[in-house]
This record gives sequence, C-alpha cells and structure tokens, in this order.
Amino acid sequence: MTVTNEQLAEIQRKGGRVRQKARAKPVSEPVEAPAAAPEIDLTEFKAEVTEAIRGIESAVRAAPKVKSVFVDNIGTVADQPLKTGAGTIQRLAISDVKNNSVLTLYDSLTASGSIIYSTGTMGANSQPFSVDLTGVAFFTGLTLAITGANCKATIVYE
Repeated sequence: MTVTNEQLAEIQRKGGRVRQKARAKPVSEPVEAPAAAPEIDLTEFKAEVTEAIRGIESAVRAAPKVKSVFVDNIGTVADQPLKTGAGTIQRLAISDVKNNSVLTLYDSLTASGSIIYSTGTMGANSQPFSVDLTGVAFFTGLTLAITGANCKATIVYE
C-alpha cells in the first residue's frame, strides 16, 4: 500500500497515526527440526588409546637404566674411569671433604681433556651435599678425578 503526501497530511490533521503492519514472508519450504546427534562408536578410539599406552610402556621398558657408581676414596684418586662411551650424568653426591680436595669429572677415558664439572678447591666439610647435573651429556667416556685431598663421591649416570 502506498500513501501519498496529501493522504499523510490528512491523516495527521485528524490526529491519526500512520502504522505499518509487519508482514512475514511466506516460507517456500517447510523447516525441519535438527536431527538428534548421531551415536558415536568409541570402540576404534579405545583401541587407538590402548595401542598408544602400550607403545609408551614399551618405550619406558626400553629406556636405559640408571647406573650408580659409589667411589669411597681412602686416598687421593688421580684417575678413575667410570664409563666408556656416551651417556648423561644425573647427580653427584659428595661427603667427608678434607681441606683442599678437588673433584673433577671429565668427558674422557683419563683425567684429562674436556672438563664436565669441577668443584674447585673445597674446604673441609663433614656434611654431605649433592649437585644436580641432570641431563649433562658426555660422549667419549666419564672419568672421575679427586686431587689435593680426600673426599667421598657418588656419581649417578646413565
């Protein structure tokens, strides 16, 4: 319906209002409610998870085991090979340190070459302490040298 300006002015003189009715467009196709969610078969998913867990368990079993070497030194150790070949150090524990003791770990088969860790000169100390060296790698081998004076050491490595 079209209203001319004259008709609009006449309606307003009489105090009327112009209202338009909202009309919905006809729907050409019926609207269907959404279908229910399909059931999910979890059998295949469970099998994949089980297989993944078995793979992880197998990898854990195949992982290298941690080896611990305890070196109880009565005198000064000039050269103590601990392992030949590559590996990683995990922890170093030191106790019963006598004055001027130096503990050094080498990436070598002898007490020379690349130094992995050295305490420097230590003062006398009867309290045990540890050094976290988790994941520090060596490639040629692992050798312990205690020089200057006595101390006891435990080296945990893989």
